[in-house]
Amino acid sequence: MLGCQSVYGAESGYRVELLVLRHLDGQAELLPQTALRDFSAALDLLLPQVESAAAEPVVADGTPVQGFDEQALATAAEPETAEPESADPAAQIVLVETQSDTMQLAWQRLRGSSAYRPELYLSWQQPGQQPFPLIRLHDQEVLIEDDPYAGLHMNAGGDAEFADIAFPEPTRFYRLDGTARLRQSRFLHLDLDIEYREPLSADVAQAEPPAAANQAYGETARRSAAYRVHTLQQSRQVRIQHMEYFDGPVFGVLALVSRIDATTAQDTAADNEPD
Repeated sequence: MLGCQSVYGAESGYRVELLVLRHLDGQAELLPQTALRDFSAALDLLLPQVESAAAEPVVADGTPVQGFDEQALATAAEPETAEPESADPAAQIVLVETQSDTMQLAWQRLRGSSAYRPELYLSWQQPGQQPFPLIRLHDQEVLIEDDPYAGLHMNAGGDAEFADIAFPEPTRFYRLDGTARLRQSRFLHLDLDIEYREPLSADVAQAEPPAAANQAYGETARRSAAYRVHTLQQSRQVRIQHMEYFDGPVFGVLALVSRIDATTAQDTAADNEPD
């Protein structure tokens, strides 16, 4: 991990806290979908860190997503300079595993509520200058796992030729999945693109074969299930130490951004180091 003193200047970093909550009586009329968007190109703080670059989201059959242009969300009066190609976003982000007092209180109140349910909490620290990495947030309920190397895994058992090969992680599609990005130009902005997927019975799915581009994924990518997909795509200015609420008909997000200094970042990084 990069030394925090070289990444965070005094009062130049931020801590981001996100709490995803469900509306227990929330409903929306949506058509079933049989292809899910893949957010694995974003930085996943819950997985072992590997070199990753943010890319346009795609669905399971490889088709680019239409209708959400992050670049268009930036205000023309607040231009952002190009991100340095040599920067490593993953080295500048620190996962924070404990909730702040404010978020802990919010989580407890939601648990005791008859109208809402807390679903996910994720927090991280990042510097206040570019690049501003795209962070993936997801629960642990895997709906689909696409592994093009599944056959090699099976054949590699006991084979010395494959013993030292590190196969890539399979592509996982979670029930609650999406991305978040805190970026700064003149003001702080938080971009959210999150989906909550409700599995439906298999007989709701369309009777069509997998797309040709998806054949390599084999059984894991078959179109044998349908999902009702609730989407929250919002971007707006956020204020320091002010609880922000991004609302949707089925789920919403509480967001809290705090300013940190180099000492705080360094202490958090030290706490996350393995014993």
